[in-house]
Amino acid sequence: IVRTGYKVSINNAGTTKNYTIVIYGDATGDGTIDIRDLLVIQKHLVKAQSLNNEYAEASDINKDKVLDIRDLLFVQKYLMKQYIINQG
Repeated sequence: IVRTGYKVSINNAGTTKNYTIVIYGDATGDGTIDIRDLLVIQKHLVKAQSLNNEYAEASDINKDKVLDIRDLLFVQKYLMKQYIINQG
């Protein structure tokens, strides 16, 4: 399973590049988008827990560089099958 936070190294012609995977909506880094991700984002918004680095990026569903209630609502709509989270 590919998940947020997964590290990938690609070696091509003696040059190695390292990447960290970000799956939009996967705020927990477990490879799935579920109620746990919704709760982690909610906790971040009420300042009970902090999301950083790739986990904060994965939580920014609309990719506007701001983690806010809209991102939480997009995950909620995704879970209700009313929204598709674009991974591109």
